Amino acid sequence: MKTKSTRDIGVLLEKYIAQTLKEATDDSSIRITRNSSGGVHNAEIEDINSSEFVISCKNNPNKENINIDYDDWKKMVCALPIGSVRTPLFVNGTRTKVFVTLEWDNFLSMIKERK
Repeated sequence: MKTKSTRDIGVLLEKYIAQTLKEATDDSSIRITRNSSGGVHNAEIEDINSSEFVISCKNNPNKENINIDYDDWKKMVCALPIGSVRTPLFVNGTRTKVFVTLEWDNFLSMIKERK
């Protein structure tokens, strides 16, 4: 059996995130972008396109920790258009779990909207 490359595993993570988010939100416009998994460079800054979120996925299948590089985060946030209401999410896949990182203010806003 052929061993999957890091890119192949990254594509699986992106497909999983896109599909489960689509099911949870009933938003059929959610899709994996052409920029995902080291694909072609274009105007899309995220790995998964959503009207509500900016989603960047990082896969670390050989690790159990969830470190994010602040420069990666800053690059994603700074590329958002001025006045954008989309929430930046950083998805990190480890060997056994998938985690989401977002800014505290965005988290609080999401909680307040639920009231």
